[in-house]
Amino acid sequence: MGKSAMRTREPDRGLRICKLLRSALVLIVVALTFACCSHASAANAATAMPGRAALQQTPGRVIVKYSLSEPLAATRAAAAEMGAQVAGRVRTFGLKTTGRFVVVSSDTLSTGDLMRKYSADPAVQYVEPDYVVTVDAAVTPNDTFFSSLWGMSQISAPLAWGTSTGSADVVVADIDTGVDYAHPDLAANMWHNPGEIAGNGIDDDGNGYVDDVYGIDPAYPSSISDPTDHNGHGTHTSGTMAAVGNNGIGVTGVCWTARIMALEFMNSSGSGYTSDAVTCVNYVTSEKVHYGVNVVAANCSWGGSGYSQTRHDAIASAGNAGIAFVCAAGNGGLDGVGDNNDVTPTYPASYDCANIIAVAATDSSDALASFSNWGPASVDLAAPGVGILSTVPSFNNATGYASWSGTSMATPHVTGAIALRAAAYPSESVATRISAIESSVDPVAALVGKVATGGRLDVANALDRPTPLTIAGFTPASGPVGTSVTLTGSGFTGATAVRFHGTAATTESVVSDTQITATVPAGARTGTIAVDAPGGTGTSVAAFTVTLPVPAPPIVPAISLRLSGLKSGAVMLATRVKAKGAVTPTCLAGSKVTLVVQKKRGGKWRKVKSTTRTINAAGAYSWKYKPSKKGSYRIRSSIAGTAAHAAATTKWRAFRVK
Repeated sequence: MGKSAMRTREPDRGLRICKLLRSALVLIVVALTFACCSHASAANAATAMPGRAALQQTPGRVIVKYSLSEPLAATRAAAAEMGAQVAGRVRTFGLKTTGRFVVVSSDTLSTGDLMRKYSADPAVQYVEPDYVVTVDAAVTPNDTFFSSLWGMSQISAPLAWGTSTGSADVVVADIDTGVDYAHPDLAANMWHNPGEIAGNGIDDDGNGYVDDVYGIDPAYPSSISDPTDHNGHGTHTSGTMAAVGNNGIGVTGVCWTARIMALEFMNSSGSGYTSDAVTCVNYVTSEKVHYGVNVVAANCSWGGSGYSQTRHDAIASAGNAGIAFVCAAGNGGLDGVGDNNDVTPTYPASYDCANIIAVAATDSSDALASFSNWGPASVDLAAPGVGILSTVPSFNNATGYASWSGTSMATPHVTGAIALRAAAYPSESVATRISAIESSVDPVAALVGKVATGGRLDVANALDRPTPLTIAGFTPASGPVGTSVTLTGSGFTGATAVRFHGTAATTESVVSDTQITATVPAGARTGTIAVDAPGGTGTSVAAFTVTLPVPAPPIVPAISLRLSGLKSGAVMLATRVKAKGAVTPTCLAGSKVTLVVQKKRGGKWRKVKSTTRTINAAGAYSWKYKPSKKGSYRIRSSIAGTAAHAAATTKWRAFRVK
């Protein structure tokens, strides 16, 4: 689904006019584009070009993508030959990438000049303008005393809080103008980089930023990373996302408990370079991929610049890491009236990345705000964005709170909802999480034909939709009755039954939302495995093969026999011969031993006596035999075989009777 973005209006009218003038240049960039291919090879990407007015501006500034093998010194030399210089690079923080990104600027060459020169360089994969992007200027509501959080009730947040108020394990990134991390309604919810020691002046985690305790600030590069807010916009959006809830002061965010990562790429005037925005995106992704930080969403309440392949790829990479990007749809053009993003895309919201949610703004009557951009194909849903009270630095308002309007203000409602959803269903994929948000909107007639879902955010509905149940696989693939089988997938939380080809498992145990174990029941037949859970019934693709139990190998007993009462192998007539022995293992106690006596007659052995004796607990047996005639005799013992054990026999023991 396509996506879209926005522009803001600050409370101060003079500042608002300055921003509108700056936005006019951005609109020119968006309105006129053409493609220019690099001369390197057919594999080189098409290079998007902005409008001529923007291209002719001096100083020029572009992002150039080289191959990974291109030495940094060579990129500096190439820039110098053109009368330009390498102004910086797009940080990738060790993330896998197909090239090296450098930022080149020139005081004498325009952006268009740089684009043409670099497009002719066979070492360049692509070149694009380093667009300036701006925050969505906030509109102060007519009612200057407006101070109620009407938007929270509109999106059914109080009902949602009955299910979840968030989790300290969930992190949301605010890529904006920074955050007033000391604000009394935000401080307790700020993310603290576990790899950094605050104030020691050392890059403890080795990511290239010293003391990035709360995040990074490429808008103000210095030796120490300090993403505090110099504008107010980022603090306002952070408050709507995740201001501390139920603390007796100020406001509450949609998610009462979450951790806010501060990323400051826009300066005090509310503008910043695309290259710095991409650095922030890569930082967020790196923290999740390399350091295990559970970043579930990034809030992007800004936009309006042209298409950037570098930024698109960075956001898509974040999606591969499981991070949703919630982007403002935009606040229209110079006339202050919302535009159709299907016709005039606004970035980053209009990128075709699957992890982007584009957000329009509505008022308290559920009408689309007059300033809000829209798009039945490219804008996903709407959220409250008129007269939204939230946190601001004291230089914006001495009270620390202010009511602003804009799609910037609508967007963090959705980001906060993503955070709540992640706390309630921590194991689900980013695609499932986004689907739950978009499929649970409140249908609004005024939004039909304006946004793809035709509705406005409903947080309670979003939390009431359990993760759809899926079975990805199971181990082992076969086994007899009684085998413990481990199933993997999603949506197992609250599972009520596991069935093997229709027969209920003997036992089942939910290990996590992504794992459940079950025991193969008696009577089970080969077939698929099904699981019932709140998210529905899931059935495995593969069949589990029920096998017959493999019988245990039979016990092989050892039996011994010895005779006593003999002298030189003989005994006197009418004297008893004592036969005794033992059988191992002792588990055969209680079994019978058969003793057979044979006498030699006419050169042949003939049986004259047999008896059975019971093996005692110690594994022993005994018998006394009294011969009735003189001659040669022999005795042996044996134990018959059964299903549990094999047969065993002793050697013959001979004796004479005199």
